Amino acid sequence: MEEFNCVIRSAELEDLKSTGLKFTWDNMRSGTAAISKKLDRALGNWEWFKVFGESYADTYNQGISDHAPISIQSMQQTLLGDNKLKAGAREGPTGTRWKTRGC
Repeated sequence: MEEFNCVIRSAELEDLKSTGLKFTWDNMRSGTAAISKKLDRALGNWEWFKVFGESYADTYNQGISDHAPISIQSMQQTLLGDNKLKAGAREGPTGTRWKTRGC
């Protein structure tokens, strides 16, 4: 889990604002045996928030699954100013940009 969290921090990812259910997984039991957790997430980095800053994740009822589906409602913003790659950042294989940082 520590390695996963390190990758999230290194990529500078943050949770999108969300609506709907607070938890995305439960063990489908009731009473004292019931367990609910937020296992599934919708994440974005600084580049995402710059373009889609007003976007949010909507979490729905699980139905027959133990995981809740999440959809992203993307609200694109107009970019203003210089959108050049900053010093200390590098471009990823799909054109995404992130700062290189060790864990």
